Amino acid sequence: MERCVITGFGIVTYLGESLDTLWNTLCEKKGAFDPACGNHPVISGDRLNLPSFTAIPRKKRLYFDKQVVFTFLSAMKAIENAQIKEWLKNPDIKEKTGVVVGNKFAQVEFGIQQVVSMNETKSLNISPFTGIGYYFGGPAGEIASEFKTKGQNDVLVTGSSAGFDCVTTGYDSIRYGRNHVVLAGAGENILSGICDNILKHKLSSGQYLPYHKNRQGCFIASGGGIAVLESLSMAKERKAAIYAEIEAHHSLTAHSCLFEYNQDLTRYTEKAIRLCLEKSGITPQDIDMVIPNADGSKDGDHYELQAIKNVFQGQKNLIYTPKPNVGHTLSVSGIIDLFTAAMSLKHRTLPPLLYPIDCDEENTNSMFISEKMDKNIKRVLMLQRNIVGGRVGAMIVKEYSCEDH
Repeated sequence: MERCVITGFGIVTYLGESLDTLWNTLCEKKGAFDPACGNHPVISGDRLNLPSFTAIPRKKRLYFDKQVVFTFLSAMKAIENAQIKEWLKNPDIKEKTGVVVGNKFAQVEFGIQQVVSMNETKSLNISPFTGIGYYFGGPAGEIASEFKTKGQNDVLVTGSSAGFDCVTTGYDSIRYGRNHVVLAGAGENILSGICDNILKHKLSSGQYLPYHKNRQGCFIASGGGIAVLESLSMAKERKAAIYAEIEAHHSLTAHSCLFEYNQDLTRYTEKAIRLCLEKSGITPQDIDMVIPNADGSKDGDHYELQAIKNVFQGQKNLIYTPKPNVGHTLSVSGIIDLFTAAMSLKHRTLPPLLYPIDCDEENTNSMFISEKMDKNIKRVLMLQRNIVGGRVGAMIVKEYSCEDH
Protein backbone atom coordinates (compact mmCIF):
# COMPACT_ATOMS: atom_id res chain seq x y z
CA MET A 1 0.00 0.00 0.00
CA GLU A 2 1.03 3.61 -0.57
CA ARG A 3 2.59 5.66 2.22
CA CYS A 4 0.79 8.93 3.01
CA VAL A 5 2.79 12.13 3.57
CA ILE A 6 1.85 15.73 4.38
CA THR A 7 3.12 18.32 1.90
CA GLY A 8 1.20 21.48 2.73
CA PHE A 9 -1.06 23.38 5.11
CA GLY A 10 -3.44 26.26 4.89
CA ILE A 11 -4.83 27.57 8.19
CA VAL A 12 -6.82 30.70 8.98
CA THR A 13 -7.52 31.75 12.57
CA TYR A 14 -7.93 34.91 14.62
CA LEU A 15 -4.13 35.10 14.45
CA GLY A 16 -4.29 35.50 10.66
CA GLU A 17 -3.27 33.42 7.66
CA SER A 18 0.47 33.01 8.23
CA LEU A 19 1.73 29.55 9.18
CA ASP A 20 4.92 31.09 10.57
CA THR A 21 2.90 33.43 12.79
CA LEU A 22 0.86 30.52 14.12
CA TRP A 23 3.94 28.42 14.87
CA ASN A 24 5.79 31.32 16.51
CA THR A 25 2.71 32.08 18.62
CA LEU A 26 2.76 28.52 19.96
CA CYS A 27 6.50 28.55 20.63
CA GLU A 28 6.46 31.98 22.30
CA LYS A 29 3.55 31.31 24.68
CA LYS A 30 1.22 33.79 23.05
CA GLY A 31 -2.43 33.46 22.17
CA ALA A 32 -5.58 34.88 20.68
CA PHE A 33 -7.30 34.97 24.06
CA ASP A 34 -5.46 37.78 25.81
CA PRO A 35 -6.66 40.63 28.08
CA ALA A 36 -7.56 42.67 24.99
CA CYS A 37 -10.19 40.06 24.21
CA GLY A 38 -11.66 40.37 27.69
CA ASN A 39 -11.37 36.58 28.05
CA HIS A 40 -14.71 36.25 26.30
CA PRO A 41 -14.99 32.52 25.48
CA VAL A 42 -15.91 33.03 21.80
CA ILE A 43 -14.10 34.33 18.73
CA SER A 44 -16.78 34.75 16.09
CA GLY A 45 -16.12 34.63 12.37
CA ASP A 46 -16.45 38.37 11.85
CA ARG A 47 -13.37 38.93 14.03
CA LEU A 48 -11.03 37.17 11.61
CA ASN A 49 -8.89 39.52 9.52
CA LEU A 50 -8.24 37.74 6.21
CA PRO A 51 -6.46 39.80 3.53
CA SER A 52 -6.77 36.94 1.02
CA PHE A 53 -10.57 37.17 1.07
CA THR A 54 -10.48 39.32 -2.06
CA ALA A 55 -8.71 36.49 -3.90
CA ILE A 56 -12.00 34.58 -3.91
CA PRO A 57 -13.90 35.22 -7.17
CA ARG A 58 -16.52 37.93 -6.59
CA LYS A 59 -19.46 35.75 -7.65
CA LYS A 60 -18.50 33.19 -5.04
CA ARG A 61 -18.06 35.83 -2.32
CA LEU A 62 -21.68 36.92 -2.82
CA TYR A 63 -23.13 33.67 -1.54
CA PHE A 64 -20.32 32.13 0.54
CA ASP A 65 -21.06 31.69 4.22
CA LYS A 66 -18.00 32.53 6.34
CA GLN A 67 -17.67 28.84 7.17
CA VAL A 68 -17.21 28.15 3.44
CA VAL A 69 -14.89 31.17 3.13
CA PHE A 70 -12.58 29.85 5.86
CA THR A 71 -12.45 26.36 4.32
CA PHE A 72 -12.01 27.69 0.78
CA LEU A 73 -9.25 30.14 1.74
CA SER A 74 -7.48 27.40 3.67
CA ALA A 75 -7.54 25.21 0.57
CA MET A 76 -6.09 28.03 -1.55
CA LYS A 77 -3.34 28.61 1.01
CA ALA A 78 -2.61 24.89 1.35
CA ILE A 79 -2.23 24.43 -2.40
CA GLU A 80 0.09 27.42 -2.49
CA ASN A 81 2.10 26.11 0.48
CA ALA A 82 2.42 22.66 -1.13
CA GLN A 83 3.37 24.22 -4.48
CA ILE A 84 1.03 21.82 -6.23
CA LYS A 85 -1.23 24.16 -8.25
CA GLU A 86 0.51 23.59 -11.60
CA TRP A 87 0.52 19.85 -11.06
CA LEU A 88 -3.26 19.90 -10.57
CA LYS A 89 -3.60 21.00 -14.19
CA ASN A 90 -2.40 17.55 -15.26
CA PRO A 91 -5.50 15.50 -16.31
CA ASP A 92 -4.13 12.29 -14.78
CA ILE A 93 -3.48 13.97 -11.44
CA LYS A 94 -6.90 15.67 -11.47
CA GLU A 95 -8.52 12.24 -11.74
CA LYS A 96 -6.82 11.16 -8.53
CA THR A 97 -7.18 14.34 -6.46
CA GLY A 98 -9.97 14.38 -3.88
CA VAL A 99 -11.44 16.80 -1.36
CA VAL A 100 -12.51 15.65 2.12
CA VAL A 101 -14.01 18.30 4.41
CA GLY A 102 -16.34 18.56 7.38
CA ASN A 103 -17.61 20.88 10.12
CA LYS A 104 -19.55 21.17 13.34
CA PHE A 105 -21.74 24.16 12.43
CA ALA A 106 -22.61 24.08 8.72
CA GLN A 107 -23.30 27.54 7.24
CA VAL A 108 -25.46 28.73 10.13
CA GLU A 109 -25.18 32.39 9.15
CA PHE A 110 -26.23 31.72 5.56
CA GLY A 111 -29.23 29.69 6.74
CA ILE A 112 -30.35 32.46 9.11
CA GLN A 113 -30.10 34.99 6.30
CA GLN A 114 -32.40 32.83 4.18
CA VAL A 115 -34.98 32.51 6.96
CA VAL A 116 -34.89 36.28 7.61
CA SER A 117 -35.27 37.00 3.90
CA MET A 118 -38.29 34.71 3.61
CA ASN A 119 -39.89 36.29 6.69
CA GLU A 120 -39.36 39.85 5.46
CA THR A 121 -40.44 39.29 1.86
CA LYS A 122 -43.14 36.71 2.63
CA SER A 123 -41.74 34.84 -0.34
CA LEU A 124 -40.84 31.21 -0.82
CA ASN A 125 -38.17 32.16 -3.37
CA ILE A 126 -35.00 31.20 -1.55
CA SER A 127 -31.43 30.72 -2.68
CA PRO A 128 -30.77 27.60 -4.78
CA PHE A 129 -27.85 27.02 -2.43
CA THR A 130 -30.20 26.32 0.47
CA GLY A 131 -30.54 22.69 1.52
CA ILE A 132 -28.91 20.16 3.81
CA GLY A 133 -26.71 18.80 1.00
CA TYR A 134 -25.31 22.22 0.19
CA TYR A 135 -24.93 23.31 3.81
CA PHE A 136 -22.61 20.41 4.59
CA GLY A 137 -21.22 19.63 1.15
CA GLY A 138 -20.78 23.16 -0.19
CA PRO A 139 -17.11 23.62 0.79
CA ALA A 140 -16.05 20.33 -0.85
CA GLY A 141 -17.93 21.15 -4.02
CA GLU A 142 -16.58 24.69 -4.21
CA ILE A 143 -12.97 23.58 -3.74
CA ALA A 144 -13.28 20.75 -6.26
CA SER A 145 -14.96 23.11 -8.73
CA GLU A 146 -12.34 25.84 -8.33
CA PHE A 147 -9.38 23.52 -8.90
CA LYS A 148 -11.26 21.20 -11.28
CA THR A 149 -10.34 18.05 -9.38
CA LYS A 150 -12.12 14.82 -10.29
CA GLY A 151 -11.03 12.36 -7.61
CA GLN A 152 -13.10 10.84 -4.83
CA ASN A 153 -14.62 13.51 -2.59
CA ASP A 154 -16.12 12.99 0.88
CA VAL A 155 -18.09 15.19 3.27
CA LEU A 156 -18.05 14.24 6.95
CA VAL A 157 -20.62 15.34 9.50
CA THR A 158 -18.87 13.97 12.57
CA GLY A 159 -19.01 17.33 14.36
CA SER A 160 -16.06 18.73 16.27
CA SER A 161 -13.85 15.76 15.35
CA ALA A 162 -14.52 16.22 11.61
CA GLY A 163 -11.12 17.72 10.73
CA PHE A 164 -9.31 14.79 12.34
CA ASP A 165 -11.71 12.34 10.66
CA CYS A 166 -11.19 14.00 7.27
CA VAL A 167 -7.45 13.43 7.58
CA THR A 168 -7.90 9.76 8.46
CA THR A 169 -10.39 9.34 5.60
CA GLY A 170 -7.94 11.00 3.21
CA TYR A 171 -5.14 8.82 4.54
CA ASP A 172 -7.17 5.68 3.83
CA SER A 173 -8.08 6.80 0.29
CA ILE A 174 -4.38 7.33 -0.48
CA ARG A 175 -3.25 4.11 1.16
CA TYR A 176 -5.71 2.08 -0.92
CA GLY A 177 -5.03 3.96 -4.17
CA ARG A 178 -8.36 5.74 -4.58
CA ASN A 179 -6.61 9.13 -4.60
CA HIS A 180 -3.02 10.29 -5.00
CA VAL A 181 -3.72 13.73 -3.50
CA VAL A 182 -6.31 14.74 -0.90
CA LEU A 183 -7.21 18.19 0.42
CA ALA A 184 -8.45 17.32 3.90
CA GLY A 185 -9.82 19.70 6.52
CA ALA A 186 -12.64 21.77 7.93
CA GLY A 187 -14.04 25.23 8.62
CA GLU A 188 -16.07 26.83 11.40
CA ASN A 189 -17.95 30.13 11.65
CA ILE A 190 -18.94 30.59 15.29
CA LEU A 191 -21.95 32.88 15.70
CA SER A 192 -22.06 34.56 19.10
CA GLY A 193 -25.40 33.98 20.78
CA ILE A 194 -26.17 30.87 18.75
CA CYS A 195 -23.22 28.48 18.50
CA ASP A 196 -21.91 29.40 21.92
CA ASN A 197 -25.38 28.98 23.43
CA ILE A 198 -25.54 25.44 22.05
CA LEU A 199 -22.20 24.66 23.69
CA LYS A 200 -22.58 26.88 26.77
CA HIS A 201 -22.16 23.94 29.16
CA LYS A 202 -18.70 23.41 27.63
CA LEU A 203 -17.48 27.02 27.85
CA SER A 204 -15.23 28.51 30.51
CA SER A 205 -16.18 31.70 32.33
CA GLY A 206 -12.54 32.26 33.24
CA GLN A 207 -9.42 31.10 31.43
CA TYR A 208 -9.04 28.10 29.12
CA LEU A 209 -6.93 25.82 31.33
CA PRO A 210 -7.11 22.19 30.19
CA TYR A 211 -5.89 19.70 32.83
CA HIS A 212 -5.41 22.50 35.37
CA LYS A 213 -7.10 21.95 38.73
CA ASN A 214 -9.11 25.17 38.16
CA ARG A 215 -10.32 24.24 34.66
CA GLN A 216 -13.91 25.18 33.83
CA GLY A 217 -14.21 24.44 30.12
CA CYS A 218 -12.95 25.81 26.81
CA PHE A 219 -13.06 28.87 24.58
CA ILE A 220 -14.34 28.30 21.04
CA ALA A 221 -13.10 30.07 17.94
CA SER A 222 -13.77 30.37 14.23
CA GLY A 223 -11.29 29.36 11.58
CA GLY A 224 -10.40 26.99 8.81
CA GLY A 225 -7.72 24.44 8.05
CA ILE A 226 -6.69 22.21 5.15
CA ALA A 227 -3.82 19.73 4.97
CA VAL A 228 -2.47 18.49 1.65
CA LEU A 229 -2.00 14.72 1.82
CA GLU A 230 -0.13 12.91 -0.93
CA SER A 231 1.02 9.43 -1.79
CA LEU A 232 4.75 9.20 -1.28
CA SER A 233 5.24 8.25 -4.93
CA MET A 234 3.42 11.41 -6.05
CA ALA A 235 5.38 13.61 -3.63
CA LYS A 236 8.65 12.11 -4.84
CA GLU A 237 7.69 12.54 -8.49
CA ARG A 238 7.24 16.27 -8.07
CA LYS A 239 10.11 16.60 -5.56
CA ALA A 240 7.77 18.06 -2.94
CA ALA A 241 8.94 19.26 0.46
CA ILE A 242 7.50 16.83 3.02
CA TYR A 243 6.41 17.99 6.47
CA ALA A 244 5.82 14.56 7.98
CA GLU A 245 4.29 11.15 7.37
CA ILE A 246 1.06 9.75 8.80
CA GLU A 247 1.94 6.32 10.13
CA ALA A 248 -1.30 4.94 11.58
CA HIS A 249 -4.68 5.82 13.06
CA HIS A 250 -7.49 4.13 14.92
CA SER A 251 -10.94 5.40 15.92
CA LEU A 252 -13.60 3.88 18.15
CA THR A 253 -17.28 4.51 18.76
CA ALA A 254 -17.63 5.27 22.46
CA HIS A 255 -21.41 4.92 22.63
CA SER A 256 -21.62 4.93 26.42
CA CYS A 257 -19.89 8.34 26.50
CA LEU A 258 -22.32 10.12 24.19
CA PHE A 259 -23.41 13.43 25.81
CA GLU A 260 -21.69 12.49 29.06
CA TYR A 261 -18.18 11.52 30.06
CA ASN A 262 -17.64 8.55 32.35
CA GLN A 263 -14.97 6.01 33.22
CA ASP A 264 -15.55 4.25 29.90
CA LEU A 265 -13.83 7.21 28.20
CA THR A 266 -10.55 6.13 29.81
CA ARG A 267 -11.01 2.59 28.53
CA TYR A 268 -11.93 3.68 24.98
CA THR A 269 -9.11 6.21 24.75
CA GLU A 270 -6.51 3.78 26.07
CA LYS A 271 -7.71 1.12 23.63
CA ALA A 272 -7.48 3.55 20.68
CA ILE A 273 -3.92 4.50 21.69
CA ARG A 274 -2.76 0.90 22.11
CA LEU A 275 -4.30 -0.25 18.84
CA CYS A 276 -2.66 2.67 17.05
CA LEU A 277 0.72 1.76 18.56
CA GLU A 278 0.17 -1.84 17.54
CA LYS A 279 -0.56 -0.84 13.94
CA SER A 280 2.68 1.13 13.91
CA GLY A 281 4.64 -1.71 15.47
CA ILE A 282 6.07 0.55 18.18
CA THR A 283 5.99 0.94 21.96
CA PRO A 284 4.86 3.90 24.11
CA GLN A 285 8.53 4.83 24.59
CA ASP A 286 8.75 5.58 20.84
CA ILE A 287 6.29 8.49 21.21
CA ASP A 288 7.95 11.85 21.91
CA MET A 289 4.87 14.07 22.25
CA VAL A 290 1.16 13.58 22.85
CA ILE A 291 -1.35 16.20 21.64
CA PRO A 292 -4.57 15.34 23.51
CA ASN A 293 -8.12 16.51 22.92
CA ALA A 294 -7.92 18.87 25.93
CA ASP A 295 -11.40 20.42 25.95
CA GLY A 296 -10.93 21.75 29.49
CA SER A 297 -13.92 19.88 30.92
CA LYS A 298 -13.63 18.47 34.44
CA ASP A 299 -14.55 14.91 33.52
CA GLY A 300 -13.28 14.82 29.94
CA ASP A 301 -9.74 15.93 30.83
CA HIS A 302 -9.68 13.64 33.87
CA TYR A 303 -10.60 10.47 31.98
CA GLU A 304 -8.39 11.30 29.00
CA LEU A 305 -5.39 11.94 31.25
CA GLN A 306 -5.98 8.64 33.03
CA ALA A 307 -5.71 6.85 29.69
CA ILE A 308 -2.48 8.68 28.82
CA LYS A 309 -1.01 7.84 32.24
CA ASN A 310 -1.99 4.18 31.87
CA VAL A 311 -0.15 3.92 28.57
CA PHE A 312 2.86 6.18 29.13
CA GLN A 313 3.49 5.56 32.82
CA GLY A 314 4.54 9.06 33.83
CA GLN A 315 6.85 9.81 30.88
CA LYS A 316 8.15 13.36 31.36
CA ASN A 317 7.79 16.35 28.99
CA LEU A 318 5.24 14.54 26.87
CA ILE A 319 1.90 16.39 26.74
CA TYR A 320 1.19 19.59 24.81
CA THR A 321 -1.91 21.24 23.32
CA PRO A 322 -2.22 24.39 21.17
CA LYS A 323 -5.88 24.91 22.07
CA PRO A 324 -5.36 27.56 24.80
CA ASN A 325 -3.39 29.62 22.23
CA VAL A 326 -5.97 29.58 19.44
CA GLY A 327 -9.12 28.35 21.16
CA HIS A 328 -11.03 25.15 20.56
CA THR A 329 -11.78 25.57 16.86
CA LEU A 330 -14.06 22.51 16.93
CA SER A 331 -13.68 20.60 13.65
CA VAL A 332 -10.64 22.69 12.65
CA SER A 333 -8.76 21.70 15.81
CA GLY A 334 -7.72 18.40 14.23
CA ILE A 335 -5.88 20.28 11.47
CA ILE A 336 -4.22 22.69 13.90
CA ASP A 337 -3.10 19.72 16.02
CA LEU A 338 -1.73 18.02 12.87
CA PHE A 339 0.11 21.22 11.94
CA THR A 340 1.56 21.41 15.45
CA ALA A 341 2.74 17.81 15.21
CA ALA A 342 4.26 18.32 11.76
CA MET A 343 6.07 21.54 12.71
CA SER A 344 7.39 20.00 15.93
CA LEU A 345 8.86 17.15 13.88
CA LYS A 346 10.19 19.50 11.21
CA HIS A 347 11.88 21.87 13.66
CA ARG A 348 12.68 19.19 16.25
CA THR A 349 11.08 21.38 18.87
CA LEU A 350 8.58 20.78 21.66
CA PRO A 351 6.47 23.96 22.10
CA PRO A 352 5.54 25.01 25.67
CA LEU A 353 2.07 25.11 27.17
CA LEU A 354 0.59 28.59 27.29
CA TYR A 355 -0.20 28.38 31.00
CA PRO A 356 1.70 27.08 34.08
CA ILE A 357 0.36 23.59 34.75
CA ASP A 358 -1.05 22.75 38.17
CA CYS A 359 -2.87 19.49 37.66
CA ASP A 360 -5.16 17.93 40.24
CA GLU A 361 -3.96 14.44 39.30
CA GLU A 362 -1.11 12.95 41.31
CA ASN A 363 2.35 12.72 39.74
CA THR A 364 1.33 14.27 36.42
CA ASN A 365 2.72 17.83 36.34
CA SER A 366 6.05 16.60 34.99
CA MET A 367 4.29 14.92 32.05
CA PHE A 368 3.41 18.32 30.58
CA ILE A 369 5.76 20.39 28.42
CA SER A 370 6.14 23.65 30.37
CA GLU A 371 9.10 25.16 28.50
CA LYS A 372 10.19 25.14 24.87
CA MET A 373 12.61 22.28 24.29
CA ASP A 374 14.89 21.24 21.44
CA LYS A 375 14.58 17.51 20.96
CA ASN A 376 15.20 15.06 18.15
CA ILE A 377 11.59 13.90 18.12
CA LYS A 378 10.51 11.12 15.79
CA ARG A 379 6.83 10.53 16.50
CA VAL A 380 3.80 12.45 17.78
CA LEU A 381 0.54 10.93 18.97
CA MET A 382 -2.65 12.94 18.42
CA LEU A 383 -5.90 12.27 20.29
CA GLN A 384 -9.35 13.51 19.31
CA ARG A 385 -12.90 13.11 20.51
CA ASN A 386 -16.18 14.73 19.63
CA ILE A 387 -17.04 17.60 21.98
CA VAL A 388 -20.36 15.89 22.82
CA GLY A 389 -18.66 12.51 23.20
CA GLY A 390 -19.44 9.24 21.49
CA ARG A 391 -16.23 8.94 19.47
CA VAL A 392 -12.49 8.83 20.19
CA GLY A 393 -9.54 8.58 17.83
CA ALA A 394 -5.76 8.32 17.83
CA MET A 395 -3.24 9.11 15.07
CA ILE A 396 0.54 8.75 14.89
CA VAL A 397 2.51 11.24 12.81
CA LYS A 398 6.20 10.59 12.30
CA GLU A 399 9.27 12.22 10.84
CA TYR A 400 9.53 11.33 7.16
CA SER A 401 12.51 9.18 6.27
CA CYS A 402 13.24 7.85 2.79
CA GLU A 403 14.87 4.84 4.46
CA ASP A 404 11.60 3.62 6.01
CA HIS A 405 9.84 0.74 4.29
